[in-house]
Amino acid sequence: MAKTRFDWSALPSGLLGQLKDDFGIEGGDVARALARRFGAAPTETFVKEAWTALRDRWVAKDPVLRRSVVSALRARGLGSASIGGASAKAEVAYLRSCRNSPSLRAIVLPHLLALGRQAPSVGPKPAPAHPPRAKIGKGAAFGPEELRAQVKEVVRSVLGVDDVLVDQDGDIPIRSQASVTYVRVFKEVAVVRVFSPVLWDVGSPSDIEEVVNEINRTTNWVKAIWENGTVVLFSDVVGDPLAESQLAAAINSVVHRADEMGPALQQRYGGRTAFGAPLPPRHLPIGGYL
Repeated sequence: MAKTRFDWSALPSGLLGQLKDDFGIEGGDVARALARRFGAAPTETFVKEAWTALRDRWVAKDPVLRRSVVSALRARGLGSASIGGASAKAEVAYLRSCRNSPSLRAIVLPHLLALGRQAPSVGPKPAPAHPPRAKIGKGAAFGPEELRAQVKEVVRSVLGVDDVLVDQDGDIPIRSQASVTYVRVFKEVAVVRVFSPVLWDVGSPSDIEEVVNEINRTTNWVKAIWENGTVVLFSDVVGDPLAESQLAAAINSVVHRADEMGPALQQRYGGRTAFGAPLPPRHLPIGGYL
């Protein structure tokens, strides 16, 4: 298995700027300075020292990530139980009520690692059908069937069901309010891909690539592509070893983001989503994202 590496420069620019101030980093290469100080990849020690910046400059500003972290923290009974609600204001207030504890750091760290973790030959490809090239060795004790069994257990836990369905392509479909998300285990690569086609049949809007790029600039964890007339959201998780909390977070993130984005993109461009009536294509002038 190829070793993974963490790209400190993948941290959002606002977070890097805050960390530069908080840690008194001189010079412009904040990522390199963080790597020298904290090592090749973040640990719970980094989360402990940087939690205020991570909370305010990263978690609080990404709605999907914030919801995932808040849900996990609440499930552990952390923070103030009196602060409820799903609004951004309520979730940020709840995050600020949580003590910087080992339990909190154990929840936040996998999300952080997923943000900057890269495998040398494993990464997002332009379409969900294209597998990465890092292969599982033949004869290895850990193979695609073992990974698939692990993935099914994670999906069962996320959905709160006793069993999950597998479609004719071998993917696990997850139907939500406005979208269908698929969990795919590649047969010869140690990667799990969570993806959701959120909009199609809209022709070729002049600004669609700019909109997709804006999604990717402003969203952590989940990425978007525009290919063959379809907007697809996806998140890749390294499968050997599989960090089950990472996969659960990826599933929740893609599902929630797809539910938010599909209807919003359809209102802008028309076309089809997983559910609901199709709308005729609409070609609007460029004017910012949604």
